[in-house]
Amino acid sequence: MQIHIQIHVRESGGGILLFTNPHVKRKYFKVDPDREAAKWAYARIYEASMEMGGRYLEIEKVFYNGDRNITELVKEMEETFDLFEWKQKGYIK
Repeated sequence: MQIHIQIHVRESGGGILLFTNPHVKRKYFKVDPDREAAKWAYARIYEASMEMGGRYLEIEKVFYNGDRNITELVKEMEETFDLFEWKQKGYIK
């Protein structure tokens, strides 16, 4: 199942708008769709940060499928992020 995520972040040079359209894991999405979308959103923010040399990207707002605001959940992902675990589960390459 594919979802559409729009991410607004800020870094020292200004605001950045990121998009991603991941194919989510249906079994996890059925249990908690907002949390599953937040994991994919944070994975995209992490990848963007690495593409920019590891710069810190401040999360401003995150929506999926148009109007589902998951900003606070994505900020929670930032606090509990475990690179090894997320790579094992396929959120990050």
